[in-house]
Formats: sequence, C-alpha cells, structure tokens
Amino acid sequence: TEKSIDLSRLFELVHTRPRFRGEVDYLLPLRVAGLPPETQSLLRPPFNQVYDNQRQGVVNLNAISGFPVWAGLMQGHLNQTEFESKIGSGSPSAPEQLSFQAFLDSRRGFDKSDPNSDRSAGKLNYDGELNPDYPTQFAGVFQSAIKAEMGQLNGLKRSPVNATLLRDTNDVNVSAPEQKSLFVREVGIPPAGQAPVVTAANPNPESNRLASPFMRYQTLMRMPNLVSNNSQVFLLRMTLGFFEVDAATGELGREYNADAGTSERFKATFVVDRSIPVGFEPGKDLNARDVVVFESYGQ
Repeated sequence: TEKSIDLSRLFELVHTRPRFRGEVDYLLPLRVAGLPPETQSLLRPPFNQVYDNQRQGVVNLNAISGFPVWAGLMQGHLNQTEFESKIGSGSPSAPEQLSFQAFLDSRRGFDKSDPNSDRSAGKLNYDGELNPDYPTQFAGVFQSAIKAEMGQLNGLKRSPVNATLLRDTNDVNVSAPEQKSLFVREVGIPPAGQAPVVTAANPNPESNRLASPFMRYQTLMRMPNLVSNNSQVFLLRMTLGFFEVDAATGELGREYNADAGTSERFKATFVVDRSIPVGFEPGKDLNARDVVVFESYGQ
C-alpha cells in the first residue's frame, strides 16, 4: 500500500505563535547570506523564524506525574467522575476517555495486560506495568509528528498523527485504531455538571456538542495553548577518565594506570533548569550556574 500523505505534519509548519515576547526570533536575509544555497532556501520567509523552545507558563505533557496536575489542566472538560478519580467511573483496565489513567495509558503506548508484561510469565517486572519489549513508560510519548517514525525499535515507532495531540483513544501502536481522538469527547458524554448531550435538539445549547465544530473540538483545540511536549529540566550524568595520548600523533591510548589497576574515574550528576534566566558573555563568569539546581559528585 502507498504511504499516507500524513496531513498531520501540516501542524509542524502552521501553528499558534508563543504568547510572550522574545520567544521567536526572525532571521534577516543578511544573517544567512554566507550559508550554502540549499540551507538558505530553508531559512527564507516564512521559514525564517527561530523558536527558543522555552514555552513559559505551559505544562509538559511528558512530565505530568500527578493526578491533581491533570485535573487542574483539564478542569471544566472532565465529567464529575473523571475529575474526582484517577480512573473515572471505569476500571484500571478500561478507564474513562479523559481520565488521568487513560492519559497515562496513551503515553505508555502499550497494553500492560500483555502476558509478557506480567510476573507470572517469569519476566522481571518491578511495578506490574512494564514490558520486556518496551522497557519504558513513555513508548507513546507526546512528540513532533516528524519524529514519530524515528524510534530505534519497531515497537517504539508511531504513525505521525499518533505521536501528537491528535492521537487515537486506543493503544497508539495497534494495527486497527478506533478512529476516536483522545481529546475529542464523544458526543453523548458531557463535561462535569452538564446534562447528557445526545441530539441537536438538546435543551441546553451551551452544552450541545453537535451545535458547532467549535463546541465539539473545544477540548482538543485549547491544548496547544496550555501544554508542550518538551521539558526545561534535564538530568546530566558525566564521567571523567584519564587516558594516555600519543604526543606525536594525538591518538588516544589506554586508560592511565589501567595496567596497575589504579585507574580513576570521577562521576558527577547535575539537574539543570534552563528556564531560569541567566546571562552569558564570552570570557566572563556571570550567573550561568544558577541553572544548576542540583549537583552531586562521586568517584
């Protein structure tokens, strides 16, 4: 079969600009004049915008770990049971559509009820929700449609649309998706406090999801203004070792003192928050270290 034209990738080029001044820089033609012609063609208007990738004031979907964060983010778009319970009125294996558990299941990206993910199959599984084929809780991570098919393992690759907010409600890695958007509420299920909406004749027009596309897709369309798929906090691990170097050729040799069994390696761990405003000037030590919120050293 022919490959889909992947219309979802349109949103990689057409989107809502960030709300705050300074998050987008426009490249003037003179700034790219010295680049190769093929590179210049990629930076001409309207593609001459450079984003700093720091979405101030938004929630990172891939970093949400607590139910209260989800309930606050989706307040007014959850029904009463979803707002009060992690699984809504469903069960852990079949949670309600916009419950926190349904969100976690989508981000996990595989069915945890798979026999391969259970201790009874003789597999080592610490929390009951891992799978030896997908040793991560983020196989269905929210990311760019362009990056979706770049997973190193076949099980981690996604169709472009199912990596984005437009993903299906079903497991994002199945062959027969349900064709129901995760963030588009089914017509007959209203948010909290509203009467069920079934037909266009609903006596409460303000809660009628059939009244207009704006009403039906409101939950989905609000998300890009509130969430992001990138984080400003990073964990860095560094190991420093000492090696012999040939002074004549500059080639790297064996580790220093490895033959005597006394080689040393120094390890460090840092947590960096790049959303903290700092200054940078070549040759001067300003406040750049303020971005390091935690550091630990070991040998």
